[in-house]
Amino acid sequence: MSTKCPICNYEKYDIIGNPKTNQIAKQFINLDYKVVQCLNCNVYYVIPTISFNSDQWAKLYNSEYFSSQSNWLIKQRAKELSERFNKAEQFLYNNNISLLDIGAGEGKTLIEGLK
Repeated sequence: MSTKCPICNYEKYDIIGNPKTNQIAKQFINLDYKVVQCLNCNVYYVIPTISFNSDQWAKLYNSEYFSSQSNWLIKQRAKELSERFNKAEQFLYNNNISLLDIGAGEGKTLIEGLK
């Protein structure tokens, strides 16, 4: 079981805490996962590496995973995302930085970035 940073392969990190889990994930999580931050490149990652099987991933991201949001919340989240991305856009483009959206969920950040 590797605890090296998946970005820079550095072995030292700070433990940030435990990842947030929902009731579905609690049914099949059998390891003590930790969120850590690499002391070399500052990226956050989970140790040990998550190794759910395809059935577990399907249960975790079932058809109800994103469905419990009201229309108001969907519009509010879209507005907030747009505002955050507009602020970040100047920094990203002015400094020639690329954007990588890890754990993209529904991909709304990426969609906003393509506008």
